[in-house]
Amino acid sequence: MKLTRGGSWSLILVVLLACAGGYAVRLRAENHALLTRLPVQAEVDFSAMVIVTRPVAPATSGAPRIKAWERCALGAARCLQRPRSVEARCQAGVVEINEADWSALQRIPAEDLAGVEHPSSYQSMKLCDQ
Repeated sequence: MKLTRGGSWSLILVVLLACAGGYAVRLRAENHALLTRLPVQAEVDFSAMVIVTRPVAPATSGAPRIKAWERCALGAARCLQRPRSVEARCQAGVVEINEADWSALQRIPAEDLAGVEHPSSYQSMKLCDQ
């Protein structure tokens, strides 16, 4: 089989693009694996830190269970929806935790985002007015 000069350059370009694409996919997978091993830390949207004292099944469909003694950063409480929930960023990603499981969340104020004042309801983990 005889390739023309343009055909051989095209073949080389296709092979290089395939290699670069494969490398990008592999790098993305390695970065994701690394991020899931890193500890969760407080940030602007998730500023209150908690530790989960027992396994919790998140309200988010398809999300894996939150393990006992896993740290999560709390975001906004959803008090107007039923059942009530709070948004949390845990090792498995961003999930919602139903009010029935809030008693499993133990606050870690020393790990909160510096400079953010949380209401007293965050200390008692009764995040919504009754």
